[in-house]
Amino acid sequence: MIDTKVISQGVTRKVAGSGLQLKHLSIESERNGLSGLRSPLSEVTNGQIRVTKSEKVICAIASYLLPDI
Repeated sequence: MIDTKVISQGVTRKVAGSGLQLKHLSIESERNGLSGLRSPLSEVTNGQIRVTKSEKVICAIASYLLPDI
């Protein structure tokens, strides 16, 4: 996703640091669309957002995983 400039390297580090992998995001987006993708990315853990709650970033990832949105 970095090579195609969908998300920045910083967001990619946050995703990787959270334990999420592309396959996890892909499965969630296939099952529940945008809301399924939003859930693991914006989950609150220990009082902090897991990755991001930015709609711009979440929509960019969704458009990469689900090109027909």
